[in-house]
Amino acid sequence: MEEEVESGNIEELSRIGNERKSAHELVTSLEAQIESFAIEYADDLCRATYEPKKILADGYLDVLISLKDKWERKKITSNCETQLREVMANINLLKEIMNYNWQASDELSHLPHILEDSPDEFFTKIPPEVNDPGGDSGQLDGQREDGEFGADRRT
Repeated sequence: MEEEVESGNIEELSRIGNERKSAHELVTSLEAQIESFAIEYADDLCRATYEPKKILADGYLDVLISLKDKWERKKITSNCETQLREVMANINLLKEIMNYNWQASDELSHLPHILEDSPDEFFTKIPPEVNDPGGDSGQLDGQREDGEFGADRRT
């Protein structure tokens, strides 16, 4: 009888071992399926979101291009407005010169008086390279190439 109990236990243990092995294979198979589904889901998600992301990126690019174009037009307009103000100021100055019949020779006679009234700090703040760009290279007999007369400054 003992042999029957032992053989029954062995059969039961063998059956339980087979069931355990079968369950382990089933779990492994299900884990592989889950991993496969997760990869497939991730791929599907990437494919599904690619087109909307591309559309969104294209929209942002269009906005950036539009802003750049507007900025460039505004910059051009601003530059034109600045140049227009400068031209208008020059025209007004020329009108003033013509209305008062100012002559450069008359103004040069007033220059020494203006220089005497100028504070000493005015001349010390001007860097030498601004006052004398390139030495006497642009001067002929006290007159510069651009037609302006040079003035002696106090030191």
